[in-house]
Amino acid sequence: MKFPDYKEQETILAQCRLEADRFSLPIKKHLLRGLAGNIKASGQGNSIDFKDHRQYMPGDDPRYINWHAYARTEQYTMKVYHEEVRPTIDLILDNSHSMVFENDKTIRTLECLFFCVYSAFKSGIKLNFHTSNQLNKALHTENIINARLTEEHFTRDSHHLASLNNLKLSKGSLRIFISDLLFSDDPMNCLKHLSSAGCSLIILAPTTLSERDPDWNGHMEFIECENGVRNHQYITPAKLNDYKKSYQMHFAQWRELCLKYGALFSHSKCEIAFSDYLSQQALNDTIVQPAS
Repeated sequence: MKFPDYKEQETILAQCRLEADRFSLPIKKHLLRGLAGNIKASGQGNSIDFKDHRQYMPGDDPRYINWHAYARTEQYTMKVYHEEVRPTIDLILDNSHSMVFENDKTIRTLECLFFCVYSAFKSGIKLNFHTSNQLNKALHTENIINARLTEEHFTRDSHHLASLNNLKLSKGSLRIFISDLLFSDDPMNCLKHLSSAGCSLIILAPTTLSERDPDWNGHMEFIECENGVRNHQYITPAKLNDYKKSYQMHFAQWRELCLKYGALFSHSKCEIAFSDYLSQQALNDTIVQPAS
């Protein structure tokens, strides 16, 4: 496999910028609560837009007492304003080596990554970028926007959950996890952590035809993508069928748990052009919406 060079990444970046003009992440669909900012929410806060009055409660900020009303009624009432929130996106990339093990999957991983970054930038949303393996400190947003990613940014270490639990994620953020989900960690624990603290969660899972529906037959050599170890197996039709069933059950469990935790899930088939994927599957999965 040849990792896309600078020019190839520039081409992918250009296409993703165009797609970010057509589609956006569903920011407004989710109630994102964060630091004070410039998008109105349904709660109470201290912006300049007046909302209503309510009765004074002990501990309330006296600056918002309506003294004119007190002069008329001798009752303390509070001026209530629209809360303003600063939406935050926590973008988490699974940077294990399985994400770039095949050419089609490498390109789809980069497309999902570039699109999410530019969609966030275009919306003016604060973006926090994380990788599943924090031991690899070299991968930053600057690498993405400057098309300077390399295969070395994707590490051969698959301890996902331990790394995800150590991420410093924002409360109330929209969390986007780009991962093929081909790891053995318990999906429930992973989803419980990523969807905690009042957050919305989107999972983008690149998938190749060779993963979903391989044509293995007879003597085969397999390479463990996370450590490069090679092993030989004789694949019978029964073994192949068992693999396909396990694959389907694995992702059926992810989909079921995503429904339970209110997360959005989208399996991105790498053989489908990214523009077609966004306009069809991603739109149907409600992980994107037409750009306003």
